[in-house]
Amino acid sequence: MKLNHLILGALLASAGLSARAQITTSAFLSADDLAAALLNPASGITINSASFTGVDDAAGFFSSSGVLPFSSGVLLTTGSRSSVEGLNSASDVSVENFAAGDADLDGLSGLFTYDAAVLEIRFTPTQSLIRFQYAFGSEEYNEWVTGTNDVFGFFLNGTNIAKLPDSVTDVAIATVNNGANQDYYFDNESGSLPTQLDGFGGIQQSHLLFAFGAVNPGVENVLRIAIGDVFDGALDSAVFLAGGSLIDTTPVPEPSTYSLFGACALSAIIVLRRRAARMRDRR
Repeated sequence: MKLNHLILGALLASAGLSARAQITTSAFLSADDLAAALLNPASGITINSASFTGVDDAAGFFSSSGVLPFSSGVLLTTGSRSSVEGLNSASDVSVENFAAGDADLDGLSGLFTYDAAVLEIRFTPTQSLIRFQYAFGSEEYNEWVTGTNDVFGFFLNGTNIAKLPDSVTDVAIATVNNGANQDYYFDNESGSLPTQLDGFGGIQQSHLLFAFGAVNPGVENVLRIAIGDVFDGALDSAVFLAGGSLIDTTPVPEPSTYSLFGACALSAIIVLRRRAARMRDRR
């Protein structure tokens, strides 16, 4: 009897959680719609064209309540967009699309890729830098953190800009997990979040993920957002792109410049205090 009460309590708790927080997805009609959903209305970016390569069910739109740090946007997956929905009822959700890989992802992973979903956006910016916000998740956590992993990249004019803040480390399952860059990782194997994905990167407000990249103003640039399976088609992964977050801007001063400003300001304060002290002594 007690066991039945415990089971009922767990089910009710899960139902309450799913009612409060969830991810829902919907299909897309065209790649232009996906690109438009990413664009910030305040940006100076003009989207010239967009194309999608992959199985249609591997991409689409999402709405998030209480799971991701943004409420809506575009997702690309290695399997099916429906795999990100619902409670975490299994640790090995897999949809194999038997689709081709992608050459850029092959180069990033060092291995052949499969089931690639690629959104390519050709655009003309007015400023010299672009940025957008994203998060990613995978069923490969935590059993398959080492070895071969699903891969994703944001290839801006051929260069991957999906990097950690050090601007060197590629954001990946192998670099963001319980053992590496833990501040950016959220472990969902317990099912505390109502989604099938067992782990996430970039969903905690204190450690969000943004992609930054230099662009050529006034001419066409190319952004390829791609994700794919590596080695086999098992265990789905997904990348979530925040709606309205793609914007062009101007570079900010380097951290070293801020440090220089801070040092100069501190020196100025010290000089002023010494002068004030000397004036008081003379009086």
